[in-house]
Amino acid sequence: SEARRLAVGEDRPRLEWLLEQGDEIVTLGAKAALSCISRSWGTAEANKVLQAATEVLTSPKLKVDDLVEISDGVIKALATPATKVQLAAISILMRLSGDQLIPHVPRIVAHLSKSGEEVRRAAIRLLSRIEPVACLADDFGFVHQPTVEALSELPPAYLADHAPAIVSHLVHYNPDVRRAALSVMQHLELHVLLTYEVPLATHTEDENADVGAAAAEMLARVRSGM
Repeated sequence: SEARRLAVGEDRPRLEWLLEQGDEIVTLGAKAALSCISRSWGTAEANKVLQAATEVLTSPKLKVDDLVEISDGVIKALATPATKVQLAAISILMRLSGDQLIPHVPRIVAHLSKSGEEVRRAAIRLLSRIEPVACLADDFGFVHQPTVEALSELPPAYLADHAPAIVSHLVHYNPDVRRAALSVMQHLELHVLLTYEVPLATHTEDENADVGAAAAEMLARVRSGM
């Protein structure tokens, strides 16, 4: 509408002023930026406003505590029917720690079913910081690769603690999940893998040829002590 177009036109200078502030962006400024995001879609100017608002809310000048205070509004932005806005909301949530994200997980997951593939991928990367092992079993195949990538970046000690859960995915009905589990197992230390020699041997004869080949390769590595 004309009213929304005029409102968006006024947003950009406000956001540019916020970005120019020296030391910090306080909660009031963050709330102003968030209100811009909720209406910044549909026009070329709105896209520029969205970019500026995202810069405000991902800026190191904005304290994480202030971001936590408005995180409920950021989650609401995921319901906006525009991929750019949804991706912006996820990039903002990336600033939060796993503990700060946990209260919002049910609502983030609820929005995933209404989102496109690009948004789902980004959201899974976000959620993988909380429960990455559980994401291995997601029914959507494109989730598995970013989950494997997220897990591969975690320290060996973390993976060792979650090894039983990772290995349990070897019996999943979906071969993509079994392949993803094997990909993560490659990052386990040898002494941990040795304790799973039997399930690896079992899956060398997996009905899926790729899974069987991956299991055989890993089993050979375990038995050779490499």
